[in-house]
Amino acid sequence: MELSQGYKYQLLCSEVGKNISISTLLSTLGDWRRAEQIRCLQQKLVELQNSGNGRSQKELSLSDRKNLTCLRNAEKERRQQIENIAKELRQAEVALETSKRKLDASKARIKVLEQELSIMKGNIATLNEKRSHDNRLIDVLIERLKISEARYQDREVEVRNRENMMERENANIKNELRATQLHVDRLRRRLEEREIEIDKLRNGILSDKSFMYRISIHSDFRLIERRQISPSVVNPRSLDKSNEYMTLALAAEAKRARLLELITLLNQRELLREEKNKCAKLESKLRDSEKERVGLAKVDMGYKTKSCMKSMSTLRIEEGTINPEEVFFLPIIYRYFLRFDIFDVELLEEECPALNARLDIVQQDKASDLIIYKRMPDQARKTHAEHSYTRQTRQSFAIGIDVAATKPRYGDVTGTRDKVQRLHVNPRDIVGVKLAVSSPPRSSTVPLTSRRFSVCLNRLVYFCH
Repeated sequence: MELSQGYKYQLLCSEVGKNISISTLLSTLGDWRRAEQIRCLQQKLVELQNSGNGRSQKELSLSDRKNLTCLRNAEKERRQQIENIAKELRQAEVALETSKRKLDASKARIKVLEQELSIMKGNIATLNEKRSHDNRLIDVLIERLKISEARYQDREVEVRNRENMMERENANIKNELRATQLHVDRLRRRLEEREIEIDKLRNGILSDKSFMYRISIHSDFRLIERRQISPSVVNPRSLDKSNEYMTLALAAEAKRARLLELITLLNQRELLREEKNKCAKLESKLRDSEKERVGLAKVDMGYKTKSCMKSMSTLRIEEGTINPEEVFFLPIIYRYFLRFDIFDVELLEEECPALNARLDIVQQDKASDLIIYKRMPDQARKTHAEHSYTRQTRQSFAIGIDVAATKPRYGDVTGTRDKVQRLHVNPRDIVGVKLAVSSPPRSSTVPLTSRRFSVCLNRLVYFCH
């Protein structure tokens, strides 16, 4: 126990100090830990202050005064530096906030430009698809043009063959016409001879020999015309009976033949009139069809109808259903058909160079469009870069003006340190900033403004549509 009490006393002495009793510590208020040491130090401080106050000011040396003034000046400079640093910190914070806002705006603008770039890429892809489609269409049109040229050549060969056939048919028809005209001339001569003989019989001048000769001629004529005369009318046995009876019979037969010939002539005239009417109607129809053909300017129209008409006419001629008088009008119809074929050939010849020229124009347009489409991405990039450059210059111009406006240029400071210092901005700084922005460094290419950029975008959208 004694040892423990001794240790406790030693600890208390090390904590509080020597020559201090426990009763004094218990009587004092407050914390007793190191209280005695603090009290001793306070007493020493009071003694030193009293001793320092007791000294006279004359005893202070000049070095102490200089040190005090230096300390005061250093403290003033330190406080001024602290204030300047605080102001610079505030300005840096403001600049940091503005730069953050500009960074956010630039990020948003970059996103918008990326979206526009993706849209441009989609438009370019669609334009490439359209170009490939146009190329395929051009190939198809070229193939069709080749097919049409081949058909045109085949049609030319057919037209030439038809012309040759028409010429041959025309020659044959002309030969037939000449033969028929010769036959008609012979018949007319025989008719004139018969009329002369009838006149002679009426006058009673004929003799027996001439009578026999006329009978033979009359029989030949009847064989040519394919008419049969009953043998009871002209019988050589009855010639011996009476000349009067023979003359009357011959006169009656001649009248009968004359009447038959007149009837056939009348029938032929009626047929000729009908055929003329038909020919006039056909000519009017052909004129109307020619007018329609010229108005519509169609090449392949009417070919089938003409071929059908020709085939029908050839069938009618082969079958024998056509009248011999209709043969005279066939060359006219063939002539009209030949004229239409030549007209079709001329139209085809006029259309072929027009189609070739149109195809060349379309190819040139597509090539120019392809060159424009290839140049559009480069132009868009250039305009984007120049637009961003102009924006950066404008932003730097705004930042320079803000910095020039907020840059501290200290003038005369009046009052205490707590008063606000007046800032004086030199107008030359602002003029220098304006000149620097108004005259940016010229690049090799012409700078495109936002208006030109919008014009380029509108052109790109127009070509996409």
